[in-house]
Amino acid sequence: MTTTKMAFKYRAYPTRSQERYIDECIHSCWWFYRYVLHQYEDDYKQAKANYQKEVLSYYDLNVAYHPFWFRREPGKVKIPKEFYPLGAPICHRGKGIFSTRQLLKVLRRDQPQFRKISSDVMEDVLDRVNGAFNKFWKNNSGYPHYPKEKDYCSITWIDGRTGKIKLFENDNLLKLSKISAPIKIKYHRPIKGKIKRANVLKDILGRYYVSLVCEFDDVKQKNVNEESIIGIDMNIKAIDESLRSFITLSTGEKIDVPRWYTQYEEKLIKIRRMISETKFGSNKWKKYNRLLKHIYDNIKNKRNYWLHNLTRKLENKYDYIIIEDMDLTKFYRKRDNPEEATDMELANDRSHRKAWNETPFGNFKRYLGYKMGNKLIAVNPAYTSKTCNHCKNINYNLKREKEWKCQICGNILDRDINAAKNIRDAGIIILKNTKTHDN
Repeated sequence: MTTTKMAFKYRAYPTRSQERYIDECIHSCWWFYRYVLHQYEDDYKQAKANYQKEVLSYYDLNVAYHPFWFRREPGKVKIPKEFYPLGAPICHRGKGIFSTRQLLKVLRRDQPQFRKISSDVMEDVLDRVNGAFNKFWKNNSGYPHYPKEKDYCSITWIDGRTGKIKLFENDNLLKLSKISAPIKIKYHRPIKGKIKRANVLKDILGRYYVSLVCEFDDVKQKNVNEESIIGIDMNIKAIDESLRSFITLSTGEKIDVPRWYTQYEEKLIKIRRMISETKFGSNKWKKYNRLLKHIYDNIKNKRNYWLHNLTRKLENKYDYIIIEDMDLTKFYRKRDNPEEATDMELANDRSHRKAWNETPFGNFKRYLGYKMGNKLIAVNPAYTSKTCNHCKNINYNLKREKEWKCQICGNILDRDINAAKNIRDAGIIILKNTKTHDN
């Protein structure tokens, strides 16, 4: 038996006073996020300067050497993780996560407007900043940025033992701490398990949504039929302006992705031209700008509806789904390195980049992840397209061909279907090893 988390999203209809309170909370949390990130940034820069000046600039085999001994400049300095084994170098009013908790206490004591906000909501802001900085610190991701006010649009209540989140299912009401009256919601789908978090979101059109994160026990299936396991190959490199192949299943089925953005492209160009010709801030400008937001909202809703239907069908039909363990963010970045541009066939080809940006590979993985839970397995994608599924021969000379003939067994293989079958076989091996280890 394993513990599973699932989110249930509902439309919320707060009153005027509740809307004002939620908007004030979002604005205060946005300011607090930037304030805490500024403290992190100051401490990190100071620690980096001290590290460069006094402690280390050359680190090898846990032995510190000063660059002066080698008669050379220290150059670009990066603090090794061993220097701070407990996390990122944050020293403001303490060490580690305790420093930000003390910072919150001082802020709530000195500024009364923060006392109106639930402490759980403010602590969630600390967790967001800490998570963003730790991603930069531990996973070598991008440095945390200061969000704009229009981009910070959600706050989160964390339900502990005090029961700060209460759902009245029969009355379609949700009670959150520090809000005087319960919020009316469209309770169209019953929750499953116990509520752990409640995220209140305000979208670009001013509508409010509530996402309830619930936790429940999921019974682990012991006997698994291999026919109920499927492998999925994501056709990332095959996407271009004309070809819309999205994923390929190990059963041989290929699924194309609709062109949502392209369908509205002419209308978007027309509305953008109308916005540019009107005076900024005028009534016509507001009217056209809201119309533009509606179109983007329609594109997002159509994409999410299609993705939810696809992932739900796969979840209902198969017990286990095997996908590729790939970092999809690098495919959407602009290529400065010519070698990477050649490999991904991007270079200055705008049609490829445009087609990739409207193809939701990341959301597809995310939706499958929380629907399947532990039944979604990611495998190493290396040589899945170049390995023959019949004789396991590797064709190192394979480049961009959609079909190729194996030189050992003589089978003619479809590149995508062959890759999906290899992904499925690799996942079955992982499942068998996990089952043997559990026994």
